[in-house]
Amino acid sequence: MIQATSIKDGMKVLCKDGNVVGTVDHMEKDGKTVKLTRDAAGAHHWLPLEAIAAIDAKGAHLKTSADDAKKAWKASAPQPAVNY
Repeated sequence: MIQATSIKDGMKVLCKDGNVVGTVDHMEKDGKTVKLTRDAAGAHHWLPLEAIAAIDAKGAHLKTSADDAKKAWKASAPQPAVNY
């Protein structure tokens, strides 16, 4: 399993075929979600840390294709659970 501390701001995010699908903006405070920088349309996206298969000098490599990653990423930050 990838450790949240291995994800660095500005790191490239690559899909399974090696193409870049984004850049890490930062790790969310929950330690389980990666926020990507704004895309060409000006939107941020969030991916679960578990979507990353490996980290190397090129960046963070996803377990899926670009199309599958884009279907799975979220358009808003995860919300913390509310405890009543």
